[in-house]
Amino acid sequence: MKLFKIMISMILMTGLMACNSVSETVNVLRSTTVAQEYSGSIMNVDKIELVDGSTGYRKSIQDKAEIQTFISNIKDLVLIPDKNQEGRTGYIYRIIFYEQEEVKLDFIPNAVNNTYYEPNADLLKIINKEFEERFGREF
Repeated sequence: MKLFKIMISMILMTGLMACNSVSETVNVLRSTTVAQEYSGSIMNVDKIELVDGSTGYRKSIQDKAEIQTFISNIKDLVLIPDKNQEGRTGYIYRIIFYEQEEVKLDFIPNAVNNTYYEPNADLLKIINKEFEERFGREF
């Protein structure tokens, strides 16, 4: 009988420990902006790297006025989380913000900091225009 009580106690304890390990932090999806996702002040960006997802080619923007114009145009556009957060592959546009050669934000228009967002037509229009001007071709 004593052995039976010990075994029951062990089973219950194992069950409780399993329940604790199953409870995980739920990622709450929320609307955001590029500026909110940037760690620090987005106006301190001193280099932007544009990456063409179809070729891998890169173009850099280092002129402070051009950087400020691009950032001002996109920083406050609202990104709405996509209900489907399953992983995806590939991209057309990738943008990397730097401060003193340190990567501060690396994102694609529909994914920032490991969260997927619904397409934002205004953001895509601005990014597409920048890429077409910099790479000299249609996207």
